[in-house]
Amino acid sequence: MMQPFNCISASDQNALLLSFCRQHVLFNLAFRSRNETDCLLLTNGQRLPRDHSSITGMNERTAARIIDQLVLPMKFMLLDDSEYLLLKACILFNPVARKVSAEGADRIHTIRRQLCTVLEHYVTENKPNQYGRTNDLLLFFIGPLQALSSMLAEDIFITKLAGLAEIDKLIERLYLCTGDSDNILASASNERTA
Repeated sequence: MMQPFNCISASDQNALLLSFCRQHVLFNLAFRSRNETDCLLLTNGQRLPRDHSSITGMNERTAARIIDQLVLPMKFMLLDDSEYLLLKACILFNPVARKVSAEGADRIHTIRRQLCTVLEHYVTENKPNQYGRTNDLLLFFIGPLQALSSMLAEDIFITKLAGLAEIDKLIERLYLCTGDSDNILASASNERTA
């Protein structure tokens, strides 16, 4: 996976990472939660129930939508590890991501097509009786991931404005596109060493 990523310019790599980070967090959360019942499994092992407003006092629409639009389709489709990883790669290599150069967009589009071909081959070999599964996987997850990641950014923005929680500077840059987010790799490195 690193070889195609290394074949594009550093500025295009940064653009892809900025575009991908919110979707990456949500997709991981949903995949980790696919064996749960009506809750999200956080990275720290805690469970966030669908109706968490009584616990957190916060809006519950985002958790419910993540469950309904990502977790339940993963259960329905019986998404396996290989499909999950290939879908993540297809999502990462977004030729229309903001700030991707024209030359980079062509290369990224080619890489995404190659990844979709690999996904289709994998599905054909491992799930031969599920005609159209590759299209179903792409359609089930790409659109909802984009919409939910925007919703998550809105929730973080409202949380910040209302002063409900202190938002980490790196999270703020990634989710709210504030500050110098042009070089996300350097920003992440600087945040860790500070």
